[in-house]
Amino acid sequence: MSFEVNPVSRAARCSLAVLLVAAAAKIAAATGSEGFLENYDPILLLKNRWVNIAVAVVEIACAAALTMRLPYVIKGFTLLWLGLNFVAYRLVSLLSGVETPCSCLGNIGSWVGLTQDQTEALGIGLLLYLLGAGTYFVIAGSQTPNLSSLSHENRAVHADA
Repeated sequence: MSFEVNPVSRAARCSLAVLLVAAAAKIAAATGSEGFLENYDPILLLKNRWVNIAVAVVEIACAAALTMRLPYVIKGFTLLWLGLNFVAYRLVSLLSGVETPCSCLGNIGSWVGLTQDQTEALGIGLLLYLLGAGTYFVIAGSQTPNLSSLSHENRAVHADA
């Protein structure tokens, strides 16, 4: 019996884990009592608590898409969409002169002993991973027809039709 997993499936599982951990960090932070949660996000004009909750819900939805029987191209575009939204937020923050970046991972960094700079670097690294994985899924899914959402049996039925 072989448990070999193809690289695209492995990347999907890693992406799923990244999204779920990031969402859990945001939810845990949103339930806390830290002062920044009552401040308003300078870009979205919502309290940081609600921004964390909303982004966690979106991350969970994207993670759910990775578990569905969708073509990898769709999964890739889902990750790219999410990642590009984060990039757009960062660019707007930068261009508008916002000095304090968002707490993208909640306060998980302080919980595990990371400095603010280390937490920021981790967030950027995870963002780059999601963008890279999304790009990989789109390319691999568009070049390899057997990475579609159809099972082997369904492909045979559809091929006869």
